Parts: sequence; C-alpha cells; structure tokens
Amino acid sequence: MKVSVSVSTLLGMSESVIVFDGDDTLWATEPLYEHALQQIAEYIDGQDIDGQAWIAAQRERDLENIKTFGLSRHRFPTSCIQAFIQVSTMAGRPISDNDKNLISTLAKQVFLTKASLLSGATEAVRRAAAAVPVVLLTAGDPWVQQRRIEDSGLGRYFTLICIVSKKSENEFCNVLAAMSAEADQSWSIGNSLPSDINPALRVGMNAAWVPANVWAYENREKRLASGRSVRVESIVDAVSTALSLMRPMSTVRRDT
Repeated sequence: MKVSVSVSTLLGMSESVIVFDGDDTLWATEPLYEHALQQIAEYIDGQDIDGQAWIAAQRERDLENIKTFGLSRHRFPTSCIQAFIQVSTMAGRPISDNDKNLISTLAKQVFLTKASLLSGATEAVRRAAAAVPVVLLTAGDPWVQQRRIEDSGLGRYFTLICIVSKKSENEFCNVLAAMSAEADQSWSIGNSLPSDINPALRVGMNAAWVPANVWAYENREKRLASGRSVRVESIVDAVSTALSLMRPMSTVRRDT
C-alpha cells in the first residue's frame, strides 16, 4: 500500500471521515479503456479479422489475467495481445511483431491519456474537505494512480491518500485506524459494489453508491451488504447525503 499523509493529519483527527474512490468516481477511466478497445478493433477489422470477436476474447482474457497481474498496468496490454493471437490463430492469419507492437502501443494509451474529472467531483471533494477529513482510497497500478491524482488536481484536499492493489475490509479498517475515526460515523463514496461499498459496509461504515459503467471485474458482486447505504445519482448528492447524516462534530476542518 502506498500512502501519502498531509500535514493537516498531524493537526488533529476527527471521529468522522469521508473516503472517496478514484477511478470512475472522481475521474472517468472506463471510457479510456473502451476507446482503446474500439481503436484496436478497427485495426484488427482492417486485417480481415473480426474486431468484435477480438473484443469478446480480450474481455475474457482480461478477467482471467486478474489472477496473474491484478490491477497492474501490464495486464490490459497483455490481454489485448493474447486475444489478438487467439483470434488470428483461429483465422489462420500470420502474426507479426508489428501487429503486437501496434496493439500494445494503442492499449498503453489508456495510462498516458489524462482522465477527465467527472461532473461535480471538484465541488464535492472541496465541500467534504471543508467539513471533515477526507481520504482517497484508490486501487490500481501505483504509477497510473499517482498520475491520475496529479492530473486531477484534487490531491491537495485529501488528508490521507492510499494507493492499494485491491480493496477489502482490511484496507478500510486501516484507513479508519490511521485517521482515528469511528466506522459508524464515517462514509465511503464510490461506484463499485465489491470495491467501494460492500467492504465499507462490512466494517460498519456507511456508504453512498454512485452507480457507473464498470468493467466485468467490478460486477462480481450484485447485492448490497447489510448496513446503512444510499444509492445516489451523483457524487455531489453523495457528499450532501453523507454530511447531512453525520453527527455534529467538535473537530472539523476549516482550513481548506
């Protein structure tokens, strides 16, 4: 786990914190993957191979490769090349190094392209940080996540930034302990049931779910865990709901 702690952490903790997810909660990453898939599919169509068949093979490979690569930035390009080899072999077409290099280059653009902030993200984080300490708990490749945090311009609002390889109950417990926060007075805000919402609920936190288009791995859980949770339409609504349901606190941040 890569952790960054701001100076404000040393100035006092609060019994409540708001924990934000990053990808597809604050900034849009899924469209970057979809764009890369379509670009590669167009190239493959031009090689007399079914680009849509390649996309289906790539999605299957990408899920399988979670076991080996996790959320590393090496997984997606590898899955793209493996799927290309699969469909090319089935079509009886020779595979060249030029093909593989081009597909790899197009796939890696996902990590080099700036992810756009989602509507209301800056407003929501700024408002939350003015009331309570806020934490960014984001899962993924450390190099990619750090780049996205810097591109977003939101890093300055967070008391604590944690980049982890995965999210589970353990990661949420670590955040609560680091912040000396009470679970039942703290909130997790995110777009993924298995990563952002259910693990938080299982450790006694509250959760605001902002549904978004997610890839198959983030659809591995379909049901909400028990606990206090809300489903909202936007991150602005999520913050408004969380703040309205928090107990008035003696320790708040007014320095943001």
